[in-house]
Amino acid sequence: MVADEIGHGHATVRVPYSDSMLRPGNTVAGPFMMGLADACMYAAALSLLGDVRLAVTTSFNINFLHRPSPADLIAEGRVLKLGKRLVVLEVTV
Repeated sequence: MVADEIGHGHATVRVPYSDSMLRPGNTVAGPFMMGLADACMYAAALSLLGDVRLAVTTSFNINFLHRPSPADLIAEGRVLKLGKRLVVLEVTV
């Protein structure tokens, strides 16, 4: 994974394409996209929180709206709400 950009409350993370990302049917495996999305949201959250060792994911929902082409995957995440104990984020892959 490569962090292309990390700014105030947002992040863009890219994974270069590899055949190992594919599942049968020549589509990118869902768990692979979920890992990328989680890493991107973590980077966006830390851009506001700083170095927090115990930042963990408490809830994760994903909707697969289209089949990605076999190419680099790019995740763009942003903080929607920064609370005292919880950060709400969204990401697109």
